[in-house]
Amino acid sequence: MNEKAINIGSHLIGWLIFLILPLVAMPTFIEKYSTNNCYLFIYVVLSGLTVGLFYFSYHFAIPRYYFKQKRFVFIALLIGYIIAALVLFIVYVQLFSMQCDPNGNLKTLLKGSLPRFIVIIIASFIMRLNARIKSMETEKSKAELALLRAQINPHFLFNVLNNIYGQAIIKSEHTANSIAKLSDLMRYSLNEASESRVPLEKEIAYFNNYLSLQKLRLTNKTVVYFKVIGNPNNWQVAPMLFLPFIENAFKYGVSNEVDTTIKISLKIEEKELDFRVENDILSDEVDRTASNQIGIKNVKNRLALIYGNRYTLDIKDSRKHYQVHLKIFA
Repeated sequence: MNEKAINIGSHLIGWLIFLILPLVAMPTFIEKYSTNNCYLFIYVVLSGLTVGLFYFSYHFAIPRYYFKQKRFVFIALLIGYIIAALVLFIVYVQLFSMQCDPNGNLKTLLKGSLPRFIVIIIASFIMRLNARIKSMETEKSKAELALLRAQINPHFLFNVLNNIYGQAIIKSEHTANSIAKLSDLMRYSLNEASESRVPLEKEIAYFNNYLSLQKLRLTNKTVVYFKVIGNPNNWQVAPMLFLPFIENAFKYGVSNEVDTTIKISLKIEEKELDFRVENDILSDEVDRTASNQIGIKNVKNRLALIYGNRYTLDIKDSRKHYQVHLKIFA
């Protein structure tokens, strides 16, 4: 049995229990409904309004307004639904079923419906929130898996090892330093990437090691600028969040034949991080779009899951130039 069938079955069982339980708990209601079909009609209609309120709240009001911080609209919609439903119901009873309420029992029934409406709203909120948490956990797991897979680009690792090997052959004095930087890079990828937040200064150190190793394979045709403005000490960020943008710059903006430039900057303020990457584009646009799509999508998913509405991401992709502008707010 699939998950959808189980979900529908659980809803049906829940509604049967919720609607039948009051009748079982109050035998006088059963006697009244069995002798007067009008009272049964009233209960059925009010039950239908209750069910409608649940799904109105669960599928429409909560996801479209409450989760998007439009709390006033959310409350107004629910109150409006309840008032409109009760007014239309009372008008219908007064016009067509006066004989059903000779002793004023309709008012008692309506008053008893208000607590049920409140219970239904609370239940729909709890269930929707639980569903959202499960969905976020699933998406987070997928994003974390994608992060783990992308921690060390095999092509980058191969190039770095090849360059270090070349340094070793000529007995370069930089060989030991390159190995140490690669070791730090891999240690950070394996140990820090599983954390939800890391100090920003560690991310910057990671950038420096990554750029140093990338420069081993560059010629004087590619110029790399990396600038950090501000004090990172008070900032914690999601690990390796900026790296895919930097990787893309080296993947598509490096040449041994024509002059190219890669600009990376990070401006740090008390309440805002401003991260920018600019690079020339040298690869085929179709191949670049296909291979780049998954990585950028993973970054967007992580940003949405971790920072919610506390970030902006602007990507400008032309045939010859690529720009990324990411802002994260405290």
